[in-house]
Parts: sequence; structure tokens; C-alpha cells
Amino acid sequence: MKKLLRFKSKGLLDFKNLGFIFFYIGTFLLPSALFLAAIFILISCFIGSFYNSKNFFKDKWNIPLIISGILMITSAIMHNYILKSPVENLWDKNLSYIGLFNWIPFFWLFWSSQIYLFSKSDRKIFCFLLIAGSLPVLISGFAQYYFNIHGPFQTLYGLIIWYQREVENPSGLTSLFNNANYAGSWLSIVLPLSIASFLDITKSHIKKGISLLFLLSIGWSILLTNSRSAWGSLLASLPAVIGINSFRWLLPIITILALFLAITVLPIFSSSFQEYLREIIPNKLWMEFSQLGFESMDVSRVGIWSDTLQNILKNPLFGYGGSSFPILYEYQSGFWKGHPHNFLLEIGFSYGLPAAMIIFIFIIFLIFLSFKKIFLIKNFNLAQEKDFYTKAFWASIFILFITQQIDLHYFDGRISIAFWLLLAGLKNIVNEKPLKSE
Repeated sequence: MKKLLRFKSKGLLDFKNLGFIFFYIGTFLLPSALFLAAIFILISCFIGSFYNSKNFFKDKWNIPLIISGILMITSAIMHNYILKSPVENLWDKNLSYIGLFNWIPFFWLFWSSQIYLFSKSDRKIFCFLLIAGSLPVLISGFAQYYFNIHGPFQTLYGLIIWYQREVENPSGLTSLFNNANYAGSWLSIVLPLSIASFLDITKSHIKKGISLLFLLSIGWSILLTNSRSAWGSLLASLPAVIGINSFRWLLPIITILALFLAITVLPIFSSSFQEYLREIIPNKLWMEFSQLGFESMDVSRVGIWSDTLQNILKNPLFGYGGSSFPILYEYQSGFWKGHPHNFLLEIGFSYGLPAAMIIFIFIIFLIFLSFKKIFLIKNFNLAQEKDFYTKAFWASIFILFITQQIDLHYFDGRISIAFWLLLAGLKNIVNEKPLKSE
């Protein structure tokens, strides 16, 4: 990566160069040291704010974020001074203000980080650093799963915590994350990037081998998380990066796996052969798709969504305040749930449906426009067949966004930072001009 250190004509002391260096360091540290990564990325984005070619308030892409930010702040004020909460004595109103930090600073991050993701080479370096920075995730995950090395481990007086713990049934590999689903979500982000890295290297056999080792390790770690959404990312990443030609050999594999799972879990196949398959296939794998895997659940995912939507429709404009969901849901149902397991419903419940719909449509629109430009516009330089990194960049944010509709890993700082940085890169892709047809 010859352009990893972007020293311009003014040298090391040029603030723009320092911004790039801090951004690269923060990106590399993001999977393993969130506190330090956040500091480096924060400094780089302050610097980036001065070098961004467009004023924050004049950039048309920021208008939806500004409007939704105003609506969220208004909601927080309303809940603190005017509206009465159904759980008035159980919920701290100040949490509604604190909850804004999960959203509004990231609107600024989206804008101020674009300078570091401006060109194709910038985004390639970003992808490379996310992959390389995930090495501690892989090492600690295998150490946890196979050698029972677990913590949690912490340093700097708790500023850096690795939530590594003993693997418990039916949970899987958690590595440095709080639970297996969060680990699976992070690995799902870097999986398409790792595929692109492997396909992009053509000359060096050593680099090709290292890249393949990373790719296989990430894929195997995803399987060990026992996260169904992360497993889905395994199947979605290949066609998104390689193209529809991958279905020629991917579909037979999926068909065979689906057949084996059907025989293993469906009662109509009850037989000695089914029992034999259950013995040779790890319990954690087939139980994730059987009724047995859901028996311990107190309420279904669909039930949570339904209850959350009903509450939102009762108070659609301002919601119920930040961090109020687990308190109100437990008060109403008797079950504790930390969030509604859906990106749109989370914002709608906390700050109102208008703010939620604006952010949701903004992201959908950005993903759609970038898809159109990357995959459908033939004379656009990003749509060339061997531009694997750009396709992987799109695949990472698409898979991450889709998985946030069936679960919610956004509140892990590493994932939310990666989420908005990937969106910032997509915005630059959308704004790039196509090449003229020859």
C-alpha cells in the first residue's frame, strides 16, 4: 500500500496530512481499541471539517440529517419539559438527551470524514486497514473458542475492554465483542472487503496466500458465532463482490446445505437418518434453524416488532424518549429487551416516526444510487469488472444495513462508526462523475 501515508508537498506538518494519518490509525484500531480509535478519528474529522470543499449546512446531502437532527432534539426537549412518559417514575428523562449522541455526532462524522474517502485509492486503503485491524478479532476469537482463553480483559483503567468470555451454549464465538451477534456483525462488514482483497492480488503468491488465510479465517469465525444474520452475509457477500456468475457454483452449494438442514430439522424427515445427521452436524448449527432453538425465547422477534409498532403509532411524532424502550417494554410485557431489534423502529420509538423515516429513506436512497452507479452504469469507471473493492465497499454497508432490520448492533461504537464511514464513502461514489464513452 504505497499510498498508505499521504504526505503532500507541505510534508508531515501539513494538517491535512495529519488528518489522513490520524484517520488511518483510528481505522486500524477501530476493531480492537474503540476508545483510542474514536480519539484519532475525532481529531481527523475536526481537521477534515476545515478541508471539506462544502459547508456542512450547504451540502444537500446533509439536509435530511439536519432536519432529522432538529426533530430528535425537539423530541428530547418535549419529553423533558412537556410530554409525560408512561413510565415517568422509572425512566430518567436525561437519557433522551444522552441518546442523541448515538445519532447527531455521526451526522457530522458522515460529512467531515468524506475527505478521507474521496477517491477509489482512499477507499481501498480504508478497506485494507479495516481488514488488517481485524486480526486481533480473529486471534482472540479462535483463542476463546478452541483454547478457552477468555476474560473480559481490560487496560487503561477500563478505557479499553475486550469482552472475551467463556463460550456458552447456545452462544458462539464473541471475540472482543459483548456477544456473538455483535462479533458476527463486525465480521460481516469485513468479509466482502476480504473477498475483494483476495481477488485484487494477482502477482504476489505470498500476499495472495495471506489474503486467502484472512478470508478463510473470517468466514470460519462467522460460522462459529452461530449468528443467523452473519451466516446470511456469507451467502450474500460472494455474489455482491464477484457478480452473478458466482451463482453457478454457489447455488448448488446452497441447495445441498439447505437439503441437509431440512432433513435435520423438519419433523417430516424424522428417521434414523435424521438422528444420524444430528449426531455428525454440530448441535449449535442445526438447532439455530429448528423449533428447539427457539424454545427458550420468551417472545418472538415478530412479537417485539408488532408491540413496538403499536406503541409508535400511539405517539408517532415524538416517540417515547431515548433509552426508554427497555423500560417501557418490560413494564408492558414483563420481558426485558434492550432494543426493538430494528433500526427504523428504534429511532421511531425513541424520537418519533418523522425523524426515523427521514434517516431511513436517506440511507435507502444513498444505497440505491450507489448501486445504480456501481453495477448498472456501463461507462462509469467504477463499474469495471475487476473493481472488486468498490463493489465490496457497497456490499459491506448493504449487508450491514439489512442486518440492522432484523437485529440491532448499531449501538456498539465500532459498528456505528464503521456504518457512517461506509455511508460517507458511498456518498463520494455517488458524486463521482462517469467517464465519457469512448
